[in-house]
Amino acid sequence: MKLTKLYQLAKYRAKAAAIEREWDSQKKILLALPKSYGYKSVGELIKALKIASGQGSSQPSRSTGKRRKSRAIVTAKTKESVKKAVAAKQTAGQIAHDLKLSPATVHNIKTELGLTKKRG
Repeated sequence: MKLTKLYQLAKYRAKAAAIEREWDSQKKILLALPKSYGYKSVGELIKALKIASGQGSSQPSRSTGKRRKSRAIVTAKTKESVKKAVAAKQTAGQIAHDLKLSPATVHNIKTELGLTKKRG
């Protein structure tokens, strides 16, 4: 029984050595990658990749052309439209789509007008 354990241990050591050799060859390829793309270090390459993917800074990228949606202006006319749509049995999603508002804004208007039901 002890002999089989020693054989198993030798097998595992050989397997670990093979994995280590494979890792060393992969490591060489990975370490050469930044130089092949014109960067001095792995850190510079990672920084460039983050910037390219839009994760490089905490501020939104201005180069994408995406702008933040402006805040909805809720007027008496808007509230009246929501009230009529609720009376017509439209869902908050349908109302939001039709009036170009967010569902949360529709919900806030409905709450303000007393058109929502309390749970429980």
